[in-house]
Amino acid sequence: MKVLNMRSCSLLKSAVFNKTNGYSSLFFLFCVMVFSLIFQTFQPLAMATHFRYGTLTWEKRTDIGANTVAISLTAAFRRNGYRGSASDGYPQIGDVITENIGGSSLSFGDGYSTGTLNFEVTSYDATENWIIGKAEISGSTHDKVIIHTYPGSTTYTAYVQTCCRLSSSDSHKNNPDGYYRLQTTVDLSSNNSPPVSSGFPIVTVEQNSNVSFNVAATDTDRDSP
Repeated sequence: MKVLNMRSCSLLKSAVFNKTNGYSSLFFLFCVMVFSLIFQTFQPLAMATHFRYGTLTWEKRTDIGANTVAISLTAAFRRNGYRGSASDGYPQIGDVITENIGGSSLSFGDGYSTGTLNFEVTSYDATENWIIGKAEISGSTHDKVIIHTYPGSTTYTAYVQTCCRLSSSDSHKNNPDGYYRLQTTVDLSSNNSPPVSSGFPIVTVEQNSNVSFNVAATDTDRDSP
């Protein structure tokens, strides 16, 4: 299937509407609108299927500032979507990738965000085609953590929201190819600490059967349900 592109619009503009500049400009504008619509419609497909799983948590850093926190974002992505230093050309432990497939960015919940994040690879599996990494801001002196100071001692919702989850073509059944959202409640009004969890990038289960598996988690306050 051939997709209309800007060069096609320019050629049609020249060939069909050469004699009438008014109609020519109108047609070219129409082409621009159609091209933009096609791009917006299929953009998620172009960056699809790279996300595997993620966790988001935080801790207070009163040693830095009264309302300062260290936010830890761990995420797993499709390994062959990024270049790295391993012998196969893809990332291995210690490599730092820029997550520009989905443009992963952390919104702090106070009107500020990080922009596209880097991830330092902490583990990978070449066979299952995934990497796990911890987020960090390019140029920051803080390793594998994001430091942010909030304007007040209240509650904020920090989150990451972008596209796309593992594809249905890979037998994925949990919202395949869709957008995903990770979020955590940053509560600076109390001394309570959030729980911390971890998991596997891909959990394979048998279809049409009852299946259970554990998700590892810890809570220093021991008050999580």
